[in-house]
Amino acid sequence: MNVPDLRNVDFEAYRRQAVELRQQAMNDSIDHATAWLRSLLGSRSRRADAVTTRAAPTTAQFAA
Repeated sequence: MNVPDLRNVDFEAYRRQAVELRQQAMNDSIDHATAWLRSLLGSRSRRADAVTTRAAPTTAQFAA
């Protein structure tokens, strides 16, 4: 059975690359979650603005 020669393999470089990839994945997932939350909050505020805009004439009618 031929065993590969591992003396010249830079395991530290593989470890560093793995850490960088994990950090990048975490940053991407945090960015994705933040964008999702912002989209939820943005859609709520737009809905609230639309309801307020539609309710304003009705409120004016009752006030008069």
